[in-house]
Order: sequence, then structure tokens, then C-alpha cells
Amino acid sequence: MHYRGKSFRFTARYPDGKKEILLDVPNYDFNWQNAYALAKSKLMPENTLLICEGVFDNSADNPANPDPTQEVRWGDQTWEEMMLGSFTTSLPEWIKPGEYPKIERIEGKLFKVIFRYLPSNERAKKVTVAGTFNEWNKEKNALEGPGEDGY
Repeated sequence: MHYRGKSFRFTARYPDGKKEILLDVPNYDFNWQNAYALAKSKLMPENTLLICEGVFDNSADNPANPDPTQEVRWGDQTWEEMMLGSFTTSLPEWIKPGEYPKIERIEGKLFKVIFRYLPSNERAKKVTVAGTFNEWNKEKNALEGPGEDGY
């Protein structure tokens, strides 16, 4: 979020329908772009949905708004807006530290990274890898199943 950001919230919707607010920032401030961490790790049961909601204020009542008359589009410049919600997960206990992903330096800042295909049930249709390396295009690196080596 940039200058027009007003608030954001992370909510977990559990498989039984119960909802829990994990993080609530009711008065977003552009000067406080931080990483927020839960005080204690939280186990999320299978089929838990994490919802990130953001509210923007493009009105003249927002003193930080650079120009309320302008149409605002997605972008990483401060006169544009964005809302990125991210979270960190932990690996299952049965995966040994350092086992996956396998990372090899090829040259300079170029690395080869091998991920293991681990859908744990039939509901997982596809595993994808996305990031700045492929412009967050999840279709460019879709894994339809394990490779010949089983990974």
C-alpha cells in the first residue's frame, strides 16, 4: 500500500467455518511498512483459507492522498497503489533441514533451485513456483507432476 492505503487485515477461515483475525492494522501508515509476525507460531489445518483485505481512501479527506482527482492504477510508485499480502510457512517436520529446496549457484547471482513436488492429496491440481524471477507468472513454472527423478 502507498499513500491511499487506509487499513488491512489478515483473517483465517478454518475448515469448520470459524474465522479468526490474525492481523488487523486499522490505521495504515505509509511510513510504517513493516513485516508483521505472529507472537506464536500457529498451526493451520488443511483447507484453511487465509484472506488478506485492504481498504484504500482516494478521497480529499485523506491528507496523504497526492491527488484525489486522479484515477489510480496498480503500480509500485507512490502515486500508484498496490496491496501485497504475504505469509511465511514452515516445512513439515519429516523434511530434513537443507533437504529441499536444493539450491546450486550457477554463476554470480544465478542459481538453480529444485523444488520437490509434494501435493499431499488429490485436491492439489498443480504446484507452481512464482516470484520476481518470472514476473510472478504462476503459469510459467507450473509443475504438473514429479519429474523423472521423482522430484
